[in-house]
Amino acid sequence: MVDCRQQLADIAHEIQETVVLTVIRWPYAFALDAVEGPRAVRWSFTVGTRHPLYAGASAKVLLAFVSDEALEDYRRVTSLTPLNDKHTPATWAVLRRQIQQIRSQHFCVSYSEVDEGVAAVAVPLFVHGMVMASISGVGPTFRFNPESHVQTLRKHVSAMEREFALHK
Repeated sequence: MVDCRQQLADIAHEIQETVVLTVIRWPYAFALDAVEGPRAVRWSFTVGTRHPLYAGASAKVLLAFVSDEALEDYRRVTSLTPLNDKHTPATWAVLRRQIQQIRSQHFCVSYSEVDEGVAAVAVPLFVHGMVMASISGVGPTFRFNPESHVQTLRKHVSAMEREFALHK
């Protein structure tokens, strides 16, 4: 059995920030679990809450890896209502460019898209070739180090993916 909670705790310890496990509950991103780092941050996307798939790293990395058909269905039924007027994608063209970048990089970084002053970096978690969740590190923008966090997240997510592959 894959111990996601322990992996989240290991990541939080390593990056010294809060780590979140997010899944899709169509048509939303849903915070399934989180482990606070030693320097906690106040933010609104806490365990058990949901927000649109078009805002914030943990959500957008999930949206980026759904099928093109699902993405088009989402576009048809979703209005881009800003969560934070300055930073949330305002048009589908902007969001589409961000999705292409996320698909090529395999990670997403966001600044103040959901909560002012809060940054996040997220990587997708694939199980049997399908995106099942995102793992993200969340912290205040003034102390956030996305380059280092991406490496740490990728290392731990790769380990989780290998464990899931063993438990078919």
